[in-house]
Amino acid sequence: MPVLVIRILFYWYCTQQIRVKWGSAMSNYFNVSNGVRQGGVLSPVLFNIYVDDLSFMLRDSRIGCSVKWTGNDEEEDQDDNIWEDNWEDDNVEDDFSQQLRTQLQQLKGAEPMQQ
Repeated sequence: MPVLVIRILFYWYCTQQIRVKWGSAMSNYFNVSNGVRQGGVLSPVLFNIYVDDLSFMLRDSRIGCSVKWTGNDEEEDQDDNIWEDNWEDDNVEDDFSQQLRTQLQQLKGAEPMQQ
């Protein structure tokens, strides 16, 4: 993707402000710090780019789980459990959430683009 397009998108998303309408009431404008614009033409594409990179980051970090279909229907009935029970405690979701949060915070600290 050309650098100019990336800079335009970066500026567009870093400077966006929105307000919320609830019934007939309108909120004050506030800055949006994450996500993609709802209803935007580019939103599905930008979301897919983000999710694609996120899946690679999660795979490379070796946290969480993966599901693999072998293509063999006979093996399908043998084991439906995708989690390996190698955790000391029963709080797998919180452990995963904490690991993911740590990874994302490390990435968030990186500069998104060089100027």
